[in-house]
Amino acid sequence: MRLLEPTNSVVVSSKRPILKWKPLDGATEYRVGWFEKTLGGNRQVIKTEQGMTTTKSEYQIEEDLVPQRMYAWFIGAINEDGAQFGYYSSG
Repeated sequence: MRLLEPTNSVVVSSKRPILKWKPLDGATEYRVGWFEKTLGGNRQVIKTEQGMTTTKSEYQIEEDLVPQRMYAWFIGAINEDGAQFGYYSSG
Protein backbone atom coordinates (compact mmCIF):
# COMPACT_ATOMS: atom_id res chain seq x y z
CA MET A 1 0.00 0.00 0.00
CA ARG A 2 1.30 3.46 -0.82
CA LEU A 3 0.17 6.88 0.38
CA LEU A 4 -0.04 9.38 -2.47
CA GLU A 5 -0.91 12.51 -0.48
CA PRO A 6 0.15 14.08 1.79
CA THR A 7 3.81 13.20 1.78
CA ASN A 8 5.49 11.52 4.74
CA SER A 9 5.90 13.57 7.90
CA VAL A 10 4.59 16.72 6.29
CA VAL A 11 3.89 19.93 8.19
CA VAL A 12 0.20 20.43 7.50
CA SER A 13 -1.09 23.71 6.16
CA SER A 14 -4.74 22.61 6.05
CA LYS A 15 -6.86 21.96 9.11
CA ARG A 16 -8.55 19.03 7.35
CA PRO A 17 -6.15 17.47 4.86
CA ILE A 18 -7.26 14.78 2.43
CA LEU A 19 -5.35 11.49 2.55
CA LYS A 20 -5.08 9.70 -0.80
CA TRP A 21 -3.59 6.27 -1.37
CA LYS A 22 -3.27 3.60 -4.01
CA PRO A 23 -6.12 1.12 -3.37
CA LEU A 24 -5.44 -2.58 -2.88
CA ASP A 25 -7.36 -5.29 -4.74
CA GLY A 26 -9.54 -7.23 -2.32
CA ALA A 27 -9.91 -4.44 0.25
CA THR A 28 -13.45 -4.01 1.51
CA GLU A 29 -12.60 -1.26 3.99
CA TYR A 30 -9.69 0.77 5.24
CA ARG A 31 -8.67 1.79 8.74
CA VAL A 32 -7.21 5.26 8.75
CA GLY A 33 -5.47 7.09 11.55
CA TRP A 34 -2.97 9.82 12.25
CA PHE A 35 -0.77 11.15 14.97
CA GLU A 36 1.16 14.28 15.68
CA LYS A 37 4.92 13.86 15.57
CA THR A 38 6.98 15.70 18.16
CA LEU A 39 10.66 16.27 18.74
CA GLY A 40 12.41 13.21 20.06
CA GLY A 41 10.16 10.82 18.14
CA ASN A 42 7.29 10.89 20.62
CA ARG A 43 3.87 10.42 19.09
CA GLN A 44 0.31 10.45 20.20
CA VAL A 45 -2.40 8.70 18.22
CA ILE A 46 -5.10 11.27 17.68
CA LYS A 47 -7.81 9.36 15.86
CA THR A 48 -8.49 6.11 14.08
CA GLU A 49 -11.32 5.84 11.57
CA GLN A 50 -12.77 2.48 10.52
CA GLY A 51 -15.29 1.19 8.02
CA MET A 52 -14.56 3.39 5.05
CA THR A 53 -16.35 2.48 1.85
CA THR A 54 -14.75 0.09 -0.62
CA THR A 55 -14.92 2.56 -3.50
CA LYS A 56 -12.83 5.23 -1.81
CA SER A 57 -9.07 5.50 -1.85
CA GLU A 58 -9.08 8.81 -0.05
CA TYR A 59 -10.28 10.22 3.24
CA GLN A 60 -10.72 13.78 4.42
CA ILE A 61 -9.95 14.20 8.07
CA GLU A 62 -13.16 15.31 9.77
CA GLU A 63 -11.75 17.22 12.70
CA ASP A 64 -9.41 20.18 12.75
CA LEU A 65 -5.70 19.48 12.94
CA VAL A 66 -3.36 22.22 14.10
CA PRO A 67 -1.71 23.88 11.08
CA GLN A 68 2.08 24.11 11.02
CA ARG A 69 2.50 20.92 13.04
CA MET A 70 3.93 17.67 11.73
CA TYR A 71 1.67 14.63 11.41
CA ALA A 72 2.11 11.05 10.28
CA TRP A 73 -0.57 8.80 8.80
CA PHE A 74 -1.42 5.11 8.78
CA ILE A 75 -3.80 3.10 6.63
CA GLY A 76 -4.73 -0.57 6.91
CA ALA A 77 -6.53 -2.51 4.18
CA ILE A 78 -9.11 -5.01 5.44
CA ASN A 79 -10.50 -7.88 3.36
CA GLU A 80 -14.03 -9.31 3.41
CA ASP A 81 -13.07 -11.75 6.20
CA GLY A 82 -12.06 -8.83 8.43
CA ALA A 83 -8.35 -9.61 8.21
CA GLN A 84 -5.82 -6.87 7.66
CA PHE A 85 -3.66 -7.69 4.66
CA GLY A 86 -2.05 -4.39 3.78
CA TYR A 87 -0.64 -1.62 5.92
CA TYR A 88 1.03 1.74 5.41
CA SER A 89 2.58 4.03 7.98
CA SER A 90 4.44 7.27 7.33
CA GLY A 91 5.90 7.49 10.79
